[in-house]
Amino acid sequence: MASTNSKLQIQTSLVFAITRANKFLRHISNRRSLYLVLAAILFCWNSSILWFTHQTLDLQIFNLLLWLGVFITLEDQLHNLWPKPSPASFIFGSLVLAFLLSLSPWLINEQDGYIKYLIFPVILVALALLSRPAGNWQLFKKPLLISLLLPLSGAIEILTSPILNRLTALLTWVFLYGLGFQSSLSGKQILLSSGGVTVETPCNGVEQLVFSMSMIVIFHFVFPLDNRSNLLKALIGAILTAVLINVLRITLLAYLTTWPNKSGIPAFDFFHGTGGLLFSLVAAFLAGWIYLTLLDRELAA
Repeated sequence: MASTNSKLQIQTSLVFAITRANKFLRHISNRRSLYLVLAAILFCWNSSILWFTHQTLDLQIFNLLLWLGVFITLEDQLHNLWPKPSPASFIFGSLVLAFLLSLSPWLINEQDGYIKYLIFPVILVALALLSRPAGNWQLFKKPLLISLLLPLSGAIEILTSPILNRLTALLTWVFLYGLGFQSSLSGKQILLSSGGVTVETPCNGVEQLVFSMSMIVIFHFVFPLDNRSNLLKALIGAILTAVLINVLRITLLAYLTTWPNKSGIPAFDFFHGTGGLLFSLVAAFLAGWIYLTLLDRELAA
């Protein structure tokens, strides 16, 4: 009797396991699951290309931030992500992806240049084509706009650097003077009694500026502000915060150069390099805090 019950339990367990396995296989074989897997693979490929080409950590983190923004905007639309491409959009999207992936060796060798800013938008265009015909991209409007922040950041760096270099140097000199340091300003160069710094791109704060403004854009897509004046306040607050954060960073770097026997150089190298990302993240956090504060006030009104 006990042997019969044991056999029945084993048979029941096997039937249950086979049923669950069949459901799992049907799930992963549907078009939406395969589409999401493809998107995940392309995300990994995009991140790997930036890593293999030794791009700055700021750019790699910014790229991840934009991917996160795309995911958040599509999170409540996952049920609509069932691919319904036309034959033409499917073929064209496949060709775009095939062409992009075939460029991998060249992209890895091409460490400099503007091409690194275009990879993410091209991936989003290809994914949109594989999901919908070109005239039916309402679902991908916000993700595509977010992806364009990457090439836009490169354009902002080129266009604003001449102004930001001198402005950051001026504001840093004023701040140091206010703190009681005997300093002088010569163009983009700030001189102290036993040290000094020269403000050049990207130490002019463009990265903090891009992080902060992008945070406002992403938040506005996800949690839109109805009052345009509040949106303007958020943008202005993000810009001012980013500039102030970078002034504090350059002030710290200038101070570290005055330490005796160059003892401040290790800390200088850290905050001038990898540690500089901390200031970008703080600027982005403060921009998000400003936006959410304004959103709370708007909802409470």
